[in-house]
Amino acid sequence: MNGIFAAITILAGFGYAFINGYHDGGNVIATIIVSRSIKVKQAFVLGCLAEFFGAILLGTAVARTIGTGIVDQSIILDGGELVGTLFIVCAIVGSIVCNLMTAIFGLPSSSSHALMGGLLGAGIIAFGFNAINWTNFLLKIVLVMFTSPILGLIIGFIMMRIALKILINYTKKIEKHIKRAQFLSMAGLALSHGSSDSQKAMGLISLELMVLHVNAEFIVPWWTIFGCAAMIALGMSVGGWKIMHTVGRKLYTVEPVHSLASQIAAASIIATATITGFPVSTTQIVTSSVMGVGAAESFKKVKWIVVKRIVASWFITIPAGAVVSGVLTKIMLIITG
Repeated sequence: MNGIFAAITILAGFGYAFINGYHDGGNVIATIIVSRSIKVKQAFVLGCLAEFFGAILLGTAVARTIGTGIVDQSIILDGGELVGTLFIVCAIVGSIVCNLMTAIFGLPSSSSHALMGGLLGAGIIAFGFNAINWTNFLLKIVLVMFTSPILGLIIGFIMMRIALKILINYTKKIEKHIKRAQFLSMAGLALSHGSSDSQKAMGLISLELMVLHVNAEFIVPWWTIFGCAAMIALGMSVGGWKIMHTVGRKLYTVEPVHSLASQIAAASIIATATITGFPVSTTQIVTSSVMGVGAAESFKKVKWIVVKRIVASWFITIPAGAVVSGVLTKIMLIITG
């Protein structure tokens, strides 16, 4: 039975990493493609490679936060193998359902927040309110949910203002250099996203190995790292085209200089959060940095009606993930007795 539980959880975790790459990968490469700075195939190849190596190279601090910091690990382990597995799988599946729904409608919602909601809903139903580490949830999830897009907006705004001053005599020759610079800035953004978001799946698979008594302590095995890295890169190769169009066109008409500024802003925030173990939302940060870049040049040209829709989706993602995962967990607990 342990082998079946492990296989189901590993498949669910890899599935989440794939959907995350599909759902959020569009945010990573949206501006560089829409600004016509690189050919589409080149963007996908570079993005997928950077996602893969980012998942391998930038540590596992976020994985530890997901696996041990949101729901009390001792309570999960005391709940037994069946309940512990149901909790993990239902949290993942609930978040995947939310991601697919928002991808269909082209809303750049947060895969991270969907998973946080999934952990919250499944955790409450499986183990009760007291199992949630509310301090960590409020500080590392809710507080970051509000502050990280503000940082993206501010840093994007500042980066664009600096660019406008430096590039006051903007020419086609300078634009060529800006386009080339984006190979590095987009790679940096993809590296940080690949690490941050693949680690969320790594954390839950590693937690399952503890639930099944495969590991006595929280350890992220090498095969988990490589598996999640491969799946998030594969997901990006499929691409969320509707989300890409929303970020690159519907928010603001992005040109190469806007793309470069927003990528640098987003990559710096995500990389810092990843190394320090904060599970931030790549979608939020990329989207808000585009807003900031657009506002720095022309506040009126930012499509604020679209912004309102996107921000509204951020607020409902965690509750939606919690409801879907909670209902799924309840159904599975009833079926399994």
